[in-house]
Amino acid sequence: MLNHHWRRAIQAIIANSVRKSRPAHSRKHGTRLRLQELEDRAVPATFTVNTLVDENDGINVGNVSLREAIAAANTTLGADTIDFSVTGTINLGSELQLTETGASNITTINGTGITVSGNNAVRVLYVDSNVHATLNNLTIANGRASEGGGIYNAGTITIDNSTVSDNSADFGGGIYNTSFGTITIDGSTISGNSADVGGGLLNNGTITIDNSTVSDNSAQNSAGGIANSGTIHLNLSTITNNSADTVGGGGYNFGLGTFTINNSTVSGNSANDAGGLFNTDFGTINLTNGTTVSDNSANDGGGVYNNSGTITIDNSTVSDNSANDDGGGFTMPAVRLI
Repeated sequence: MLNHHWRRAIQAIIANSVRKSRPAHSRKHGTRLRLQELEDRAVPATFTVNTLVDENDGINVGNVSLREAIAAANTTLGADTIDFSVTGTINLGSELQLTETGASNITTINGTGITVSGNNAVRVLYVDSNVHATLNNLTIANGRASEGGGIYNAGTITIDNSTVSDNSADFGGGIYNTSFGTITIDGSTISGNSADVGGGLLNNGTITIDNSTVSDNSAQNSAGGIANSGTIHLNLSTITNNSADTVGGGGYNFGLGTFTINNSTVSGNSANDAGGLFNTDFGTINLTNGTTVSDNSANDGGGVYNNSGTITIDNSTVSDNSANDDGGGFTMPAVRLI
């Protein structure tokens, strides 16, 4: 028979074992459960435009216009897509504005068969700072503004397989890109636009142009095709049949601008001076990898006029340009040939 000391020891072990086997309380007495707020999760949205009328009576009222779809995209978190179930021309009463900021809130407009027209009275599209957008298979036409008759960009946009045509402005007839703006143009056409400076486009920021055409634009002052004080990379593209009343029929590079033309063609442009390309201030023009500057015409500097700055010609050709006075091919104080 166990003595009382052993009995007490065994009882203590059993009691302790029982306590450990009981389920632990999940919370102390009097403690309240709390709900933890989760982060926002944006869901991509698609808006389908089913009318060519430029109306704005709400996305949920009657038909859906392009203006209503853009207004909805501007206030919907996440990536948004705007499609069309109609084709034809949308005549605007006022400019369209993309304003939702942030790369995750990109707005894509797929505009097959759609022309958005400013009706020769208003700018077509304004893209605000830090806005991200893509324009696919869309035509931007007949816009009018002091800067960027077709598109004014302070954000980041891609223009893919689209046309910017017949717009007008004081600066940047087709497109005006601010110093904050970034544009990628691929497989597109910029044509028939006009301005005092930069008939086709005026760039103060960064533009990449691939597999595209800048043609038949005009300037009452300078830069029939392209005016640049920022950075432009033009690849596998054509600048042709643009004109300026004073200088830079094809292109005008100024300020601290860097204009690189790679494996492309600058031809058939005209101006009083610098039918093809004009470089001034501290600008840099690089002609690289099989670029051809040909058949341009001017009074001075038919092909390339380097007023100041630097031009580098690397494995490229400047030929068959004409000038009534000086420099059929070049007028230049500083050109570097490689």
